[in-house]
Amino acid sequence: MLKPFVMHGVGKAVMYDFRTGREVLRILKHESATWTFSYEDVDVMGGDDLDIYETFETSRAQSVTFNETRFDVRQLEPVTGKRAVEQLNVPIVQLDEGFNIPDAPGPYTHTLAFATSAEDDTIRIRFGSDWEDMAPVPTNFSDAGNVAEDGTGATFALGDAIDIRITAVLTSGIESVATTVFTHTMVANGDLIVTVPETVLTTPTGMPAYDVNELEGFNIYIDVNAAGEALDNGATPVPAGTAYTLLDTGAAAIPDAVPTVSGQYTVSSGVITFAAADASKEALVDYIWRTSSTTPEATVVDILKNCLRNFVRCIWRVDFRAQDGSTKGMEVDIYKMKYTGDYTIELSRDAASTHSMEFKILDPERADKKLLSVKIVNLAEVTGCD
Repeated sequence: MLKPFVMHGVGKAVMYDFRTGREVLRILKHESATWTFSYEDVDVMGGDDLDIYETFETSRAQSVTFNETRFDVRQLEPVTGKRAVEQLNVPIVQLDEGFNIPDAPGPYTHTLAFATSAEDDTIRIRFGSDWEDMAPVPTNFSDAGNVAEDGTGATFALGDAIDIRITAVLTSGIESVATTVFTHTMVANGDLIVTVPETVLTTPTGMPAYDVNELEGFNIYIDVNAAGEALDNGATPVPAGTAYTLLDTGAAAIPDAVPTVSGQYTVSSGVITFAAADASKEALVDYIWRTSSTTPEATVVDILKNCLRNFVRCIWRVDFRAQDGSTKGMEVDIYKMKYTGDYTIELSRDAASTHSMEFKILDPERADKKLLSVKIVNLAEVTGCD
């Protein structure tokens, strides 16, 4: 039983919460596992001799390191102190979903891969040789309850004095302070046509220079008969040169008008419709979709700034065939340890990511003074092999 033997294999390890006994992590496919002792001594010297004649042990440190190439999100619990939890309705960012807009005669549509749970207001589309941003088709909206000369939904009339101010809104929340004369026309039926000028996309008066990718959209401010400025449209992203129609008839809004200009699109239930002018163009879409609201489909670890690493207990077990042909098992029972060092997730195209977890062995303050136990046991032969 106590004869020297050759060990091989790395076995498996299970970690439990030191306080509750709940299983925290199970490692089944080690690449390597290392148990390390280190000591610190103080040398004692006397007389004229150069050699020490005694040492005092001042400290002893033990650690265990597990290396594995399979990632388990539960590894983050002993590292961060935050438990991995299965959640419902988790927002997921879908990047660069690529496709070609159908060629003539259409329909010029694309159904998103996660259409049933895609959030329309998160969709961003790019297309063309330089991947410029596209813009949703502008929306026609009623003035009722929005823009009104007296704030009660009154309609426009041909004789009304109408002043218009359009501001650019950036993703940072900064809003243009430019006040420029914009094109507006009162037509026979009382509708007001507002055209967003190209200058809004460049550098409006009083605004710092910004990139078009920073543009959140526009706010349209309309003052009817000097009764006070009212805000409409709420920073809807639109391209320059787009006309808005403010209906005075109280008609319902038209949120999904048909795209007629190159670069415009509409979205409904995860189906994107493009203008015929963009037929056969290559497109990329970024958007957010959500996992099921009834079935857990995502495991999430939210790493908080105030979480502390937990103490864990570890059972490290390996079975192997000894030189005499018998099967033996070795178990290392580490009563208390805590994660130490760095944790790195490094991805490489041509190699598996290796996850190294190092734990410092601590004093569990047991009455029997044990830090850990190493156990060697003879195991029965595997049934059916003989």
